[in-house]
Amino acid sequence: MPRLRHIWTSTCFLAYPSAAGNGEKIAVLENLQTLKGVIDFKFTKKVLQMMPNLKKLKIGFSHPGADLSSQFRHSCADLSSCINKFIHLRQLEDLNCTFTYRSGGKFIRTLMENFHLPPTLKRLTLAGCRLSWKSMAIIGSLPNLEVLNLKYFIYDGLVWEPTERNFLQLKVLLLRQTDLEHLKADETNFPSLQHLTFIDCRKLVEIPSAIGDIPTLQVIELSECSESAVNSVKLIQEEQQDLGNDNLQIIIHDNDMREVGYIDRIRYIRAFSNLQMLSTYQMGQRR
Repeated sequence: MPRLRHIWTSTCFLAYPSAAGNGEKIAVLENLQTLKGVIDFKFTKKVLQMMPNLKKLKIGFSHPGADLSSQFRHSCADLSSCINKFIHLRQLEDLNCTFTYRSGGKFIRTLMENFHLPPTLKRLTLAGCRLSWKSMAIIGSLPNLEVLNLKYFIYDGLVWEPTERNFLQLKVLLLRQTDLEHLKADETNFPSLQHLTFIDCRKLVEIPSAIGDIPTLQVIELSECSESAVNSVKLIQEEQQDLGNDNLQIIIHDNDMREVGYIDRIRYIRAFSNLQMLSTYQMGQRR
C-alpha cells in the first residue's frame, strides 16, 4: 500500500478510516497521485493528510433526494466542509466534482458563495452543483487554472460579467447546459484563452464580438445553442477576417451531441494534446 500511486474506479464507496476518527496514528500514502471514482467520501483534514501528494482527484457527492442509500448521503454543510478542506491538498492539479440530485428533488447549494480551492489547480470540472456568477471570481482567481469545465449548472443569475484580472492563465473554457443568457466579456477577461465551447446553452443570446479580439483564441465551438448565438459567432469570424485574422476557427454542430463523456474527452484531447497527456497514456499502457 505505501507504494500505491493511482486508484481508478468507475464508482467506489470508501469507508472512513477508523484511525482518523479516534485519534490513532494514520498511514500516509506519500506516493498516491490519483484518486478517481470515489463517491461520498468524507474528506476531513486528517484524511487529506494521508495523501499529501495527490495531484488528480475525481469525486462524486449526493445529497438528500438522490437515489442512493442514506448511509452515503451528506448534508449540505458536510459537503461544503469537505470541499473547503481541499485547500490542504497542496499538490492538487486536477479536480473533478460531480453532484447528484433527482430532477424533482431539492437542489444543493454546496458551492454557493464562500469556498476555497487549492491555488495549484490547473484543471477544474464542476458538474451538477449550484453557483452564483459572482462566485466565479473565486475560481477565476486561481493563478494556475488552465482548463475550466462547467456542466449541468443551475445559476442564480442569467448574466456573467467576469472580473478583470481573473482567469489569467485559462486556455480552455467549456460550458454545458447552463441558464446563462448574457456573457459580458472581452479580451481583458480571458487574455490567454485558446478554446471556447458552449454545449446545450439554449438561453445564450450571443457571444460578444469583443471575444474575437483575444489574441490567443483559436476556436469557438457551439452545439445545441440558439440561432442568435450561432449568428453572433459567425459575425465574429467575419469581423476577424476583415481585420486580417484568418486563424480563428468557428465550429458549429447541428447534430444532437449528448454523449457527454465522448464529447468532453474529444474537447480535452484536442485542446491539450501535450506531453503530460502522453505520459499519462504511456503509464496506462505499462499497467
